[in-house]
Amino acid sequence: MGPVRSLPCTIAFVSAAILALPGFTHPQPAAEPEDAVLVEGNPALNQSDVDAWQRLVELAFGRTLTKDESAALQEQLVTQWRDAKGAVRDQLTQAKGAWEQVSSAPGARKEVLRLALREQLLAAARRSADDPVGRLISGLYDASSPVLAEGIPPLRKGSVGALISLFEWLAQRAGGSAAPLSDVEREQFTAHLVEYYPYAAPGDWMLLSHMEETFAWLQSEWEAAGPEGQANFRANLAKALGIERTLPPAPYTGPTEAWDHPDGLFSVDYPADWSARFAGLSSGATVAGWSLLDVTLLGDAPSSALELAALPDSGALIAVATLPVDALEDRLTLDEATVALAHDLLTPFGPAEPLGRPTTGKGAVLTTWTQQSGDTQYLVWLSTVLLPKPRGAAVVTLTRGPAADKATLEPAFSRILYSLRLNDPSAKPLPDLLNFPSTHDLTLDLLNTPFPDQMDMIEGLTSGVR
Repeated sequence: MGPVRSLPCTIAFVSAAILALPGFTHPQPAAEPEDAVLVEGNPALNQSDVDAWQRLVELAFGRTLTKDESAALQEQLVTQWRDAKGAVRDQLTQAKGAWEQVSSAPGARKEVLRLALREQLLAAARRSADDPVGRLISGLYDASSPVLAEGIPPLRKGSVGALISLFEWLAQRAGGSAAPLSDVEREQFTAHLVEYYPYAAPGDWMLLSHMEETFAWLQSEWEAAGPEGQANFRANLAKALGIERTLPPAPYTGPTEAWDHPDGLFSVDYPADWSARFAGLSSGATVAGWSLLDVTLLGDAPSSALELAALPDSGALIAVATLPVDALEDRLTLDEATVALAHDLLTPFGPAEPLGRPTTGKGAVLTTWTQQSGDTQYLVWLSTVLLPKPRGAAVVTLTRGPAADKATLEPAFSRILYSLRLNDPSAKPLPDLLNFPSTHDLTLDLLNTPFPDQMDMIEGLTSGVR
């Protein structure tokens, strides 16, 4: 097996490093029943201690040790235990607690701890590159993440995979619909990065070498951020991607109810703790050339909103409306008609300005507005979705709430707008009708961005959530 005089470096360094894992609490699990004693003493070295070490190594590198590797690790641990003093033995027994902590960590936190553990193992192996355990750890790393291009540090497969996955994750946070990259596209980007890597700046080399850790940390921060933090991150991301024009399809995690139009024209989901009211407008109401036939009110708003005498302070107003056929024939486009409708609905209650150009699609438009009413600034999203018939008929959805409550209201408004279902089986939901970029499109845009700009964007996004 070779000399073991340098072996204490790898195992002792890693044992001390386990104690430094973020949040490690020094648990002391009891010995398992029928736990074989490998070395007598106080404390003794049990088979469960060696098994815990093996599980830690396997977890760190995502690979099961072979029978020979497992036997070699056990032999070195037994040797080290016999030569060690009490303090080092105490450290060695912490492997059980470290395994329990890492394997039971929630969500992305588990990957953060796994990569921290892997880095501690690799750092110890680099200090003791000539001992058997150091060689074993280095070999596991090379097998799990082989070198693709030489450099200081070299470009590894794990870093490239993490960069691609990070871009897909960012595209999903930006509201792109699910559409993953193909294997061919992944291979093409990998080949391009391998070719470019020798010419990259040293700072970009270092950032890319830690891309697995960056991606895991960013996911962990996202999970811990809460609605307001996630909304701020999406806003910064949309600005970085140049798509900050409208409401992204944000996840709403609370319970919902379904509202069905009395005539069966449509249904829509809304938060279960909101109220739902309906009123027909027998005399009709005309706004910007649109004839409003009935109104559904979701959320907290005065009942006068049912007669269009007020707008919801925090909720949604859904109207069935018709636009004269001759208006469409007179080259009035749906997006122009929608902007005019939004303007005339909003301005009686305070000055309103559109935020960017409308998002348009096949028979659907989505616009975003800001409105000042008294001392309160409101954010407004208004969509129109054409009904299959009669021509010019549409469902108009207006959601409005204080800008200060954007973080909590945006997911609810998103659920209302994007869950609208027309009763016609040929009708598609709003996200499919609008020309939203897909996750696939956004990811390709990110991958085709010059490499230094990619690294600058990632640095900007990560520093923004620290």
